[in-house]
Amino acid sequence: MISMDEEERKMGRMERMERKMGRMERKMGRMERKMGRMERKMRRMEEEDGENGRGREGSESRVNKPGVSQGRTPCSATAPTQTHRFRKLRLDELTSQTILRHYKTKTSPQI
Repeated sequence: MISMDEEERKMGRMERMERKMGRMERKMGRMERKMGRMERKMRRMEEEDGENGRGREGSESRVNKPGVSQGRTPCSATAPTQTHRFRKLRLDELTSQTILRHYKTKTSPQI
C-alpha cells in the first residue's frame, strides 16, 4: 500500500508537470506569433523594395550614387548612434546634410 505523503508527492509532481507544460505551450504560442510578425515584416519589405530587389542590406542600389565610393556603407545607412562609423568614412564621401546630422547627434544630449 502506498502511503499518503508519497501519493501527495506524486500529485504535486503531476501538477508541476502540468504547469510546466502550460508555460511551454504559451511560450510556443508567443514564438509562433513572433515568427508570423517577422514573416509579414520581411514580405512587406520585399514588396516595398520592388523592382530593384534589394533586401535589408541595401548596398547594391547605393553603389553607383554620386559621392559614395564603391563598397563603402554611406553614412545615411548607419544609425546615428554608431558614430564610430562616421570616422571611418572620409569627409569627401559625406554630404553636407549628413555632416550636419552627425554633429547634431554628437553634440545634443541624448534624453
